[in-house]
Amino acid sequence: QLMNVYSNAHAIDIRDQQEGSFSILKNDIYKIVRTFYEQKEELGKERTFLSNLLDDISHQLKTPLTSMQMMSELLAQKLPDEKRREFSTILQNQLTRLQWLVTSLLKLSRLDACTIHFEKQTFCLEDLLLDALEPITAVIQKKKLNIEMSGCSIDMTADFNWTKEALLNVLKNAAEHTAKNGTIKISAQTTKLFTILQIADNGEGMSLKDQAHIFERFYKGKDSDGKSFGIGLALSRMIITGQGGTVK
Repeated sequence: QLMNVYSNAHAIDIRDQQEGSFSILKNDIYKIVRTFYEQKEELGKERTFLSNLLDDISHQLKTPLTSMQMMSELLAQKLPDEKRREFSTILQNQLTRLQWLVTSLLKLSRLDACTIHFEKQTFCLEDLLLDALEPITAVIQKKKLNIEMSGCSIDMTADFNWTKEALLNVLKNAAEHTAKNGTIKISAQTTKLFTILQIADNGEGMSLKDQAHIFERFYKGKDSDGKSFGIGLALSRMIITGQGGTVK
């Protein structure tokens, strides 16, 4: 039976229902072999995941890098001042996107490796939301979005900075997919066990197919503007679930 294990035979079942030392030994060998096979299968899944992840990362990096290379080549030519300013703006925007992508990928890798320690802090949820909304103030003002809050003057316990990052990605998604003069409603309630936070908008919504995959990394819905990397909501999910919460 051990020789079969050495030759990578998969159908190893030497369980024995009889009594005696040899039967006990047979069952113990079976348990060990099954454990080895299960570990091997998990390692195979991890290798596949890492391979796909690297393919996705290289694809995500390639798009802004190609654009930046093209813009830099154009800027090296003799151009009117207006065109030069236009190409310089495009190049700066691509650099900003690339910086955000690299930073987000590093955060994802730290979360994957479980090297982040979430601190338990008690704070007012409204303060957290106002901090999370601050980076997208320009978008909110430009589109004249109405932000409505209710029940958010409550205390909650979580890691303030990481939870702010998670909420920012959700709020940013809501702001980008809500039409001009639209509304984003933020409501909360608390129980003895957990805090419920709901963010709703009156944007175009998403299909059931997209809803099933929206928190997967690098997933882009059919209504994606093409500028999204498909990382923000995946990062939000990992931050929230990493603290024992759920998101849907």
